Amino acid sequence: MEFTYENLKGLEWAKEVVEGKFIANKWVKLECKKYIDRIETLQHKEDFKFYFNLKEAKIIYGLLHFINLATGHCANKPFVENMVGYQAFVIENVFCWFRKDDPTGQKMVEEVYLQLGRKSSKSVLSAIIELLILLRAPKFSQHAIAGKTRDISALIKADMERIIKASPKIAKYFKITRERILCKHNEAFCKNLSGEANNLNGLLLSTYIIDECANQETQEIIGALKLSQMSVQGSRLSIYISTAYDLEVNAFRELCDYYKKVLDGAIEDNKTLGLLFELDEGDDFTDENLWIKASPLQMTFEAGREFLRDEFKKALEVPSKMREFRIKILNQYLPSAKVEGFIELEKVRKCSIPTDKFNWYGRRVWLGLDLSQTCDNTSVTMLTYDEMTREIVAKSWAFIPNRVNEKSIKEKVDYYQMIQDGNCFIAGDEEVIDHYFVYEFILTLEKTYGVTIEAIGYDRYNCLALAGMLTRQGYNCIEVIQHSRFLHQPTRLLEESVLSRKFYYIENPLYEINFANCRVQYDTNLNKYVTKKKSNGKVDMVVSTIIALYLINNEILNELNNFGAIIL
Repeated sequence: MEFTYENLKGLEWAKEVVEGKFIANKWVKLECKKYIDRIETLQHKEDFKFYFNLKEAKIIYGLLHFINLATGHCANKPFVENMVGYQAFVIENVFCWFRKDDPTGQKMVEEVYLQLGRKSSKSVLSAIIELLILLRAPKFSQHAIAGKTRDISALIKADMERIIKASPKIAKYFKITRERILCKHNEAFCKNLSGEANNLNGLLLSTYIIDECANQETQEIIGALKLSQMSVQGSRLSIYISTAYDLEVNAFRELCDYYKKVLDGAIEDNKTLGLLFELDEGDDFTDENLWIKASPLQMTFEAGREFLRDEFKKALEVPSKMREFRIKILNQYLPSAKVEGFIELEKVRKCSIPTDKFNWYGRRVWLGLDLSQTCDNTSVTMLTYDEMTREIVAKSWAFIPNRVNEKSIKEKVDYYQMIQDGNCFIAGDEEVIDHYFVYEFILTLEKTYGVTIEAIGYDRYNCLALAGMLTRQGYNCIEVIQHSRFLHQPTRLLEESVLSRKFYYIENPLYEINFANCRVQYDTNLNKYVTKKKSNGKVDMVVSTIIALYLINNEILNELNNFGAIIL
């Protein structure tokens, strides 16, 4: 019998999501649209390097007929008969995208981020994926399951063992020992690891799964496991799976925030797949019709819906339980202070204009400086105000230490391209920013752009020496106190300018990334300001813009309405 795209449960589910037949959040919809576009359009283009292998999909689905569930009301029944849409979606994408020029080489998907509410059979799905990996693995390949502790990683191994014992047609291919699970026909094996990064050295892993990744506060374990894949021949795969945890900063949240930038289009990354099940911003968490956005398994059958209703009723009586319900069931992060995103990247990007659309010559300008103490990014932003159009025009630059490769890998930003585009400069050695380089750069601006610098705003914390040097050159340097009492007005001004569609910027991907990274917080008077500490990456270019906006706001804009801005 012919196996076609119509047999793909994951593709069918993706279409239901995009068409609105299955309720999902913004991020899941974007991921589903990517899958459909790749299947229907991209794989048929010459410049797209991958194709969907229907023969492999048929093999995978065949194996899923032989893999039985071990527990629950579906015990001893084939997984494929009970597989829900998102589970099929992950399996199809992980196993079936092959390189056109090297079908035996690296598959398209190298990393998977899967965020699900509690009681969503995360460990069972991980166990089944790992069994499929072993059955289709190269000879002698090594695979692992990890977690913060060995007990956490042992949960998936235990599920693998139970599934093997419940599946007689595949059981003969496996040997289970205390230390590992061996696949006999290719001698590939999987073992569960402890959570100490120091104990992960010396591994040579083709694939690994990290369970409950959000209860890890740092990327230490992830980094150690990534290094274990460095010399692997063939296809690599890393899977990160978790519910949310009551940790404002954690390794999994950083991965999810990064992938949201990918889905938003700020960063290009075709090697990663992510299903981030959570409520959309602004959703009413008391509306059970929306819970399916975070709990796509439980909310698809009545027993699961009843379970969540009961948990919610308990939470209504106990505030601490409500916090746990919202975090672990609905995947909402609830910090002690209100923190949220700044401006949607989609709205910022609508304001992009080509480089040649603005002439600086003869303009009065104001500069904003955000200087780093050591290895962090530094930024200079130049603003001018047009009284006729009521528009602010800005151009922003970043300065980084001479660790371009390390920063590019760590931040997942192509700094080489940013430097080539003229949006970023190397300033200093590998450890610190050379403020004298920034000083000399500022001295060139008037001649280069034909402008007159009216004032320079700065944060005294790292900029006193540079401000003194600029003052001696005759510039009017003004300290801008970094407190919400002073910053909330220019912050609001910037936001309103974008939303009113009078904000434009010259094609500057680094500036877009800074915007995507921004998180804002409210003080006790509900004044909004950008918080570096809780932002998800570098935001220096936005901060320097706000500092410069403070100067303009104080000088000529306090009495004006219908304010607009253009950022170059």
